[in-house]
Amino acid sequence: MGKEKKIWLAILIILGVLVLTFLVFQKKPQVSRKPISPPKPTLPEEVSSKKPPSFSGKVEEKGNDFIIVSKGKDEKIKVILDSQTQVFKIIYPKDAGQKFTTKRVQISPDEIKKGDTIFVKTTQKGKVISHVEYIEVL
Repeated sequence: MGKEKKIWLAILIILGVLVLTFLVFQKKPQVSRKPISPPKPTLPEEVSSKKPPSFSGKVEEKGNDFIIVSKGKDEKIKVILDSQTQVFKIIYPKDAGQKFTTKRVQISPDEIKKGDTIFVKTTQKGKVISHVEYIEVL
């Protein structure tokens, strides 16, 4: 074989190796360039609802053993009061500056008045709440 043929043969072998290398690397799966968002955390069923069961609102009506609380324009909730219901009045200092401490004083359910803004701590949902952990009059 002549010297010239050996050079062409070497060039063809090198080109063949380069083409094979190129084809092998083209077959690899391409890496996605989209940013990967982290998975959304999942909450237990009782916590994952849209609205938490505790709520605040204005007392619309007061009976001997219940109050009707207005949460908004159209939503009213009946809260059943019993001897176990704890009611607290939140007292704000008169000369409150940027930092102040409130007092939480226990009162009887009879002291709740129509027009009071209250916070009801409960784990129950619905239009009628019979289990109340406590009520705060704000």
